[in-house]
Amino acid sequence: MKQYTLYKNGVYLKESGTIKELSDWLENIIGGSLYEGLRALRDGWIPEAHSQLSGYTVTTADNMKVDREYFYELVDKIPEEKLEELRIVLLKMAIPEVEATEEELEAIRKGKEQIANGEFTSYNSISELEKDLMND
Repeated sequence: MKQYTLYKNGVYLKESGTIKELSDWLENIIGGSLYEGLRALRDGWIPEAHSQLSGYTVTTADNMKVDREYFYELVDKIPEEKLEELRIVLLKMAIPEVEATEEELEAIRKGKEQIANGEFTSYNSISELEKDLMND
């Protein structure tokens, strides 16, 4: 089922399975008969500034233009106190997913086996570990 998403000046308002449901919802808020206008918005119409639908957009996964400029505009709308949260999300997305090599997987299996057999060394501090590594 196709989903339609309604925005006002780039701010998400509502998602629905039909344009009719969106128009009924919006008509209850701003009045008027909006079905044909929302259909036109979906098809790319950009209303004049004096139009009741000025600033509104209707998108579907098929017609939503997503490019870097779209995200720049979204970032500009994010409150200052949420920027750290956004930074963390973007960093996670920017780190490429890498598959472990067969060699690395074998080293992991061997390490787990050694732990299960009690073949490991514990350290009380990083400096203790560093000293042990320097002596090797």
